[in-house]
Amino acid sequence: MATVLRVTTRNARFQQWEALLGNRTKRQRGAAFIVQGVRPISMAIQAGWEIRELLYNADANLSTWARQTLDQLRTTRIAVAGELMHELGAKADSAPEGTKAAVGIIRVCEYSLRMSLKMRPSAESVPG
Repeated sequence: MATVLRVTTRNARFQQWEALLGNRTKRQRGAAFIVQGVRPISMAIQAGWEIRELLYNADANLSTWARQTLDQLRTTRIAVAGELMHELGAKADSAPEGTKAAVGIIRVCEYSLRMSLKMRPSAESVPG
């Protein structure tokens, strides 16, 4: 059974999420990054990326997608107060559709990095 936590204040965990959003060094040192929105989270799940934590708005009615995703994943689930969830979405350059529904904290591992590099176009294949 997945662990369920609740975050209602700007505690240390919330500050870590803020750092992941705005600080590349923290993302690299923590070997993690944040994925926001329905489509990006769905794509990460389909790609087999490890989701460390799945955050969701504790003050909103969850969509069918959000309920199914929470039921499907064996990861730490975190019910985040609505105003804090909104703050996390506002800190992104452009908050995607569905940010209010869920945010995933993705663990970066060596395999994931290798796969990402394979998906990047090589310098020779980029027109320019």
